[in-house]
Amino acid sequence: MIKSLKNEKVKLARSLLTRKGRWKHRLFLVEGVRIIREAVGAGFKPVFVFYSEDFAPKEVLPLEEASCYQVPEAIIKAISSTVTPQGIVAVFPFPELPLPEDWELAVVLDGVQNPENLGAVMRTAAAAGAAFLATTPGSADPFNPKAVRAAMGAHFHIPLKPNAPWEELRSLLQGKQILLADPQGPVPYFAVDWTAPSVLVIGGEARGATGEARQLAHQIVSIPMARPIESLNAAIAAGIILYEAFRQRLLSRPC
Repeated sequence: MIKSLKNEKVKLARSLLTRKGRWKHRLFLVEGVRIIREAVGAGFKPVFVFYSEDFAPKEVLPLEEASCYQVPEAIIKAISSTVTPQGIVAVFPFPELPLPEDWELAVVLDGVQNPENLGAVMRTAAAAGAAFLATTPGSADPFNPKAVRAAMGAHFHIPLKPNAPWEELRSLLQGKQILLADPQGPVPYFAVDWTAPSVLVIGGEARGATGEARQLAHQIVSIPMARPIESLNAAIAAGIILYEAFRQRLLSRPC
C-alpha cells in the first residue's frame, strides 16, 4: 500500500515537469533547500516531499507536518530538471496570493518566452516592491522549473496573474501610467516620474512587445547605451528600470 502510494506520487511529480501537468493539477515542483525553506517560511506547505537516501530534510527544514518520502537517487533525478539535483524536491500548490486593490507599481511580461528571464524578473519585481506580475498569452509558464529556480522563492511573495489576455489587463491597468520598455524608445527610463502609479511592460526577447501593448502604452522608454548594442537581456532591462522606480519612490517618501 505504501509502495503503491509512493509510486502514484512519483507519477504525479513527473507530470509536473510539463506545463499541461502543472496546470491540470495546479501544482509545481520546487527543488533545493533554499527555495523550499523560503516557501515554508512564507507560510506555504508542500503537498509532499521526496528526498534522497543521504538527505535528512527535517534536520534542515521545518517540515514536521509535511509528508516526506525517502526515494532512490534515480527517482530524484527523474523528477528533477537539473543535471545535478540537490537531493530534495517538493510539490507545492500554486500560491494563491490576492492582487491588492490599491497598488502603485506592477510588471507585465508580454510574450517573454525564456523561463529563466521570467523567473529573474519575478525575483527583481518582488524585491523592488511591485504589487504583482502578469504575463500575457505566449509567455513562458511562471511555474516552469527553470523559472522557479531563477525566481528563488519570489513565487511565494509576489502575486501572479499568468496568461492574462490584454482585454482583461486593459481593465486591470486602467488609470495607471503604462510604460513600455523598448530599445528604440524616445524617452530615457530615468526621465519618467515613477512615483506615479505605473506599469512596466517588457516585451518578448525575439519579437518585442505586441501591438496590443504598444497601443495601450502611454510612453515608450529605453535604456541609453554607450555602444551600439542591439538590446539588453529582458531580465537585466527590467532590473535596471524597476530599481529606478524603487529609487524614486524611496526619495519621495517623507523622512
